[in-house]
Amino acid sequence: MGTIRKRGDKWSYRVDLGAVNGKRVQKEKGGFATKKEAAAAMTLVENELLRTGEYVEAEQKITMQQLYEEFIEEEAPLTRKYTTIVRYKSLYRNQIEPEFASNYLYQITTERIQKFINYKVKEEKNKMSGHSEQGLSAAYVRSVYNFLLVLFALAKKKKYIKNNMSAVSEEIVTADTPVPFSAKELIEYLENQNILEVDTGEVYKSGDSKGQAKTKKGQYYDKLTNLITRLRTKMDDRKYGFVFNEEDTTQADYLNQFAARIMGNDKYRIKVIDLSEVPSDMLAIIIGIVTRIIYDIQFWMTPAKDEVRHPLVLVCDEAHIYMSNDMSKMKAVEKKSLEIFEKIAKEGRKYGIGLLIVSQRPAELNTTIMSQCNNIVSLKITNDRDKSAVAAMLTDSLVGIVEMLPNLDVGECVVVGDAIMLPSKIILDKPKEKPKSATIDFWDRWYDGKQTVFDIDKATLNLIKQSRG
Repeated sequence: MGTIRKRGDKWSYRVDLGAVNGKRVQKEKGGFATKKEAAAAMTLVENELLRTGEYVEAEQKITMQQLYEEFIEEEAPLTRKYTTIVRYKSLYRNQIEPEFASNYLYQITTERIQKFINYKVKEEKNKMSGHSEQGLSAAYVRSVYNFLLVLFALAKKKKYIKNNMSAVSEEIVTADTPVPFSAKELIEYLENQNILEVDTGEVYKSGDSKGQAKTKKGQYYDKLTNLITRLRTKMDDRKYGFVFNEEDTTQADYLNQFAARIMGNDKYRIKVIDLSEVPSDMLAIIIGIVTRIIYDIQFWMTPAKDEVRHPLVLVCDEAHIYMSNDMSKMKAVEKKSLEIFEKIAKEGRKYGIGLLIVSQRPAELNTTIMSQCNNIVSLKITNDRDKSAVAAMLTDSLVGIVEMLPNLDVGECVVVGDAIMLPSKIILDKPKEKPKSATIDFWDRWYDGKQTVFDIDKATLNLIKQSRG
């Protein structure tokens, strides 16, 4: 993100702050006596960028209290009715001031806003479930949030911040909007709904309950037991622990951090996503979710004028596992995961995202995806079904090429498609760095037994833990 260099006898740093109004902005400062001092100062800037998404100069820092006072004294009298101003003052005094008044605006991140709104929404849920006598209505929480939007819009207008606050709002979400939530809080809410009784507005006129309010079973009373049990079972199963790890994932900024690790244009141009220890019943779903995130972010990327999206290619190894052509055995969520690959195969090119499908069983691959492949690189194939699947991808004049496939040697392949002028048989160069393959040389191991692992105790323990760690 940043660079350090020496000018004369002094050191300086430069940090890329990102694009503002379509222009690349950088922060540069020099005059440091040592490289270590320059690095320390640069780290402070980078940490602020990572935490808040922006860097604010010291002279631009302003507290929420200062922003509120400026709004009430200067902006509100000109743009708001008296009754609205009174309501804003009440919202600020009772809800916003205790939480944010003394904070600088750059310290109030989307993550903090999301936590704040989630907490206020939780107060309302507690009220509905009978856990609290007092609570906030959904309309009131929305009013608090909307007033925060008003304040941050002023901050953006005054150039106190570079970007407006962008926490998730009920006003802007759609059916496809990724909304962070806590699985534990969801369970608690479902359990409350499962036993919820609502007041009928009447009272008992006789008997032991005379004078007490009459209640009736709620809409979901005793209807969610099976669902709750299933969710509890999954959450208590250690092999699904990575799904329900809520240390960071319930925060709005987590999606940005996750995407940056996978798609970030840093020095690591090739990213390997290791899913080898993901349970088999979850593998297709997890792959589909990760792929969906990558595609959606690439889709919604809006390059500035004269800029284009940075292209990506997804290399899908063992693709027949999660791009199967047999949909009869798929669950609904697995079919949904498959749809994203079909979408990329058909539409991904215009958004700068492509697929490279790797499989030993082309006959088992989804035909829709296969039909969109512009290039075929085929190594040795002997199975008739697999040969037929490859032949179906070729024009009638090239079908005869598949008869070569059973006779190919190790390292030989046939290449057909837009990437090569004429269909050709080529010999692949051995890689300079040999891949770390888990393939075991059976004969050598059986013959001399060198470096052979036969630790049953450790293997059994790993089986119990469902982890090699």
